Amino acid sequence: MCTIKRRLTLREVARQADVSVATVSRVLNGSDKVVPETRDRIQAMIEQLGYLPNPAARTLNSGRTMTVGAIVPTLYHSIFAKFLHGLEKRLSEQGFSLVVSTSDWDQEIEATKARHMLAMGAEALVVSGVDHSPNFTSLVRRYKVPIVQTSYFAPNSEFATIGYDNAKAARTALKYLVGLGHKRISVLHGPEANNDRVSARLQGLRSYGKDVQLDFVETTLDIPGGRNGASTVLSKKAMPSAILCLSDLLAVGALFESQSKGIIIPTELSIMGFENLQIGAVTSPPLTTMSLGVEKMATQTAAALCAHLSENKDISEYEVVGDVIVRGSTARKTKLI
Repeated sequence: MCTIKRRLTLREVARQADVSVATVSRVLNGSDKVVPETRDRIQAMIEQLGYLPNPAARTLNSGRTMTVGAIVPTLYHSIFAKFLHGLEKRLSEQGFSLVVSTSDWDQEIEATKARHMLAMGAEALVVSGVDHSPNFTSLVRRYKVPIVQTSYFAPNSEFATIGYDNAKAARTALKYLVGLGHKRISVLHGPEANNDRVSARLQGLRSYGKDVQLDFVETTLDIPGGRNGASTVLSKKAMPSAILCLSDLLAVGALFESQSKGIIIPTELSIMGFENLQIGAVTSPPLTTMSLGVEKMATQTAAALCAHLSENKDISEYEVVGDVIVRGSTARKTKLI
């Protein structure tokens, strides 16, 4: 037979320490109105009894949950895991907890997840991108909850953005390849639907305005998608001298597919990634990539939220500036394929 252990109450701690419930509560809340001797006795009794404060009761008393909600498109993509790891670490250092959910790239699911998080008491929300459903927008307006939009920098957006200029980052990557002499470049990218980050990157590439011929291939946002996209590119009569992949996952797949066809990287074909995921540093050859500064984005997001929630400071816009990380998968163009 299973016996349910009764939760130790604040009243029991007070009785054992021979003080009032109010005095124990003051100690737990960090009040300086309790004399040191009494504080030490209460803290010793809390440790001896193994008392854990009831979070629901604490929320009722303080009106605070100290919880931030984050909704990302997926956890399969390590760029989101990297961001959430940094965000949780920084928030935790300031006493906040992070609750995470996924939208599967669906704006209506994002709105539903946001509603659930706000109902459970999330004091702020972190989301990806700036395109959201009308249901999401009306919900956060009604709750008047602070919102930080990440992975995108758009100073004129209704809600604060802390992230990178996707169009500018894409142009920076393209400029690097053009600087190596590549004029015919294929671009592999994930689905554009419901992904304003991809749309902005493509817009940035299309507006490059220099003497370069671009061929765009949409595929699934994973390593098999990179292989399939590269297979499409390499089967064309007019092959490129470089492939720019708007994700390192696509670049890894493109690298594998090209090597399986006997193409020497980067002598015969340059391949460049995007996002600077860990896997890109250990491929053979290692991937040249466009770093987006995800760790900095996480740090700035956490700092802005903590300052707002603890000190009522305005959430400031912040542009994270990335750079090209040159490795062995790209080289100066020396001959036509």
